[in-house]
Amino acid sequence: MLYLKESLLKNNSIQTLFLNKNYLGRNEKNVKYLSEALELNNSIHTLCITDNSLGKNVRNMLYLKEALAKNHFIKTLDLANNNLGENEKNILYLKEALENNF
Repeated sequence: MLYLKESLLKNNSIQTLFLNKNYLGRNEKNVKYLSEALELNNSIHTLCITDNSLGKNVRNMLYLKEALAKNHFIKTLDLANNNLGENEKNILYLKEALENNF
């Protein structure tokens, strides 16, 4: 994911990013790197990260919330099947992200 982060920081033409079914949530560094890239890349308008078990670790949603608070260019966000209901804080972070971004 570090390489993806570096690529996203250099490439400002990608508008849609599909990272479905990649098990990003199994390692919080993956979500941290993705979030850091999203904070600085303003070209991405659609982010699809379904089926990544993001809800397994509350920090994953915290990282994503922080990224969405800084990147107001993302207009479509697909988080289906990420076990967000496993922890109430996940839902709280998602609520805050949506209120601050969209």
